[in-house]
Amino acid sequence: MKYRKFFVSVVVFAFLFSLAITGSQAASYPIGALNSTDWKLTLPINSAQEIKFPELATYTSEWFHLNATGDGAVFRARTDGATTSNSANPRSELRQLFGTTNAAWSSTTENNSMSIDQVVNVLPIGSKPVVVTGQIHGASDDISVFRVEGNTSGDRNVASIWITDGNTSHGHLLTNAYHLGDRYQVGFSVSGGQISYTFNGVAVAYTQKKSFTGGYFKAGSYNQSGGNCTKLADGQCDYAEVTIYAVQVCHNNTCTGGTLGNIVTPIAPTSTVAPTSTAAPTNTAAPAATPAASTATPTPAAVSTATNAPATATALPTAIISPLPTPLLAPCSDDDDNDQDHVDALAYRVLMAPYHIYLPQVGR
Repeated sequence: MKYRKFFVSVVVFAFLFSLAITGSQAASYPIGALNSTDWKLTLPINSAQEIKFPELATYTSEWFHLNATGDGAVFRARTDGATTSNSANPRSELRQLFGTTNAAWSSTTENNSMSIDQVVNVLPIGSKPVVVTGQIHGASDDISVFRVEGNTSGDRNVASIWITDGNTSHGHLLTNAYHLGDRYQVGFSVSGGQISYTFNGVAVAYTQKKSFTGGYFKAGSYNQSGGNCTKLADGQCDYAEVTIYAVQVCHNNTCTGGTLGNIVTPIAPTSTVAPTSTAAPTNTAAPAATPAASTATPTPAAVSTATNAPATATALPTAIISPLPTPLLAPCSDDDDNDQDHVDALAYRVLMAPYHIYLPQVGR
């Protein structure tokens, strides 16, 4: 019994120590906070400069840096930033790779998904306060994106989150009560020629039929107010800024990136928009259902520490919970020999928990 108590004490100490180590390693550089190497970064400077690994592993700048708490990557794009050849809008944005080559997948023959845990900190303050935070892109154009649109009058701290359908900006409304600084999660899933969506971990009653090849995901701050500069107090143009805490991408059931936790106080989906079509032909959105509004009160999330951010973007981070796996909570038996075996197994699982490695139980 004494041996067992001592052993468990050692295990708990080792577990907490390993959490401290892994946490400090993740906080060294912004890409480390996202725990994935399957990306390249496009910047709003130097003719839309691209940063690839190994340089991306230690890259940090005004346009891509760690947040103040060291657990998220901040993407910023000014309205006067450099653009790619096929766009008039600047971006600080990740582009999906397969190893060192550009990802390109099929919507009909492969299974692909992307989930993002994020905050929109700042929107441009001019006539077009809009940012795209996540994209499904085809070989030549975007297929569907998550689009955050701020108000041009009234409360500039409130925005709507939309799913687009090709060139249709307003395919489906997720919420019209998003507050800048609130932390939330969105997700795409593409399989069998159909796109489905999630919002704060809940399936959205809306899908799109799409058939395309050359597909890939993008995530970050894609400022839709390119060329519409409104000067801030420091004399610089306004910008769009997004913090991503985790982004997980799965290709044919093999996943990379961080694991999304559970949001304690999710944003209530408040869409009341009627569906734009009652049919579901190829490349046309299916009818949207009105989700039930949550009674939870959104908890504001962290914003950038930048000195030239608009004063409306303020608040503190929303808590994220990653529950312990069930095996860690299993009771011990009444038999001392079997009990010690269980403690050994429990110790092994606790030590592996920070690395998300769960192996079959030993010694039973």
